[in-house]
Amino acid sequence: MSATILILGGTAQARELAHALAEKRPDLNLLSAIAGLTRSPPKIPGQLFVGALGGAPGLADFIRRHDIQMLIDATHPFAATISQNAVHACDATATQRLRLDRPAWVLPRTANIRRVADFTAAADLVAGTSNSTFLAIGHKNLGAFRAVQGVHFLVRLLDPETADAVTGPLKNCTVICARPPFRQADEEALLRHHDIDTLVSKDSGGTATRAKIDAALKLDLRIVLVRRPPPPPGDTVNSIEAALKWLDEKPFSAP
Repeated sequence: MSATILILGGTAQARELAHALAEKRPDLNLLSAIAGLTRSPPKIPGQLFVGALGGAPGLADFIRRHDIQMLIDATHPFAATISQNAVHACDATATQRLRLDRPAWVLPRTANIRRVADFTAAADLVAGTSNSTFLAIGHKNLGAFRAVQGVHFLVRLLDPETADAVTGPLKNCTVICARPPFRQADEEALLRHHDIDTLVSKDSGGTATRAKIDAALKLDLRIVLVRRPPPPPGDTVNSIEAALKWLDEKPFSAP
């Protein structure tokens, strides 16, 4: 009987992993789960489950019901709650777990980069020092900038349906909707068009949204990076190749 693997996804890296497993490990039964924050679920190999699983208890029940032997957490680096739920659920079910994390961005030491602990600190830094700020942080953390006055915000969202959520917290803003990956030249044109002087971004790493960072570097803009939450405990790899190698070394998954 084939071993069953669950990928906690919602990221480009998770989709790449699913395709790699389908190609290189067809002996495995592949399941993927995403939180359901997107209205356009991706097409990926295996079974796809969209929606909340009910925290750690719900995920543990899902693991038991689907007889999952291995969980790979390939969620966003800032999805700390989901990653912690995976830790607890795998501990409760004695399920093997691997964290597939994005490589951190390597940035020039001479660049105008400020790293802050959280979004509140980013808002404090922007207030009084910026005229026009690009908030490339998604919609969940926009409330931290609610009290900032005298700054025009450019906000980029994935789905047009979430645009209404922005108008409450931020009055002086322009909302655009687009999905990565983005081209650096297009990002430079966007920053110039809106006369941006500061970019606020999660320190997410990876390649899908790196273009905005490179564009800001090219234009010598200030970049404010919100630090990642601490990673979950346990084995962690930073590439698809390393994840496949780690999986091949597990006794249950030998071809």
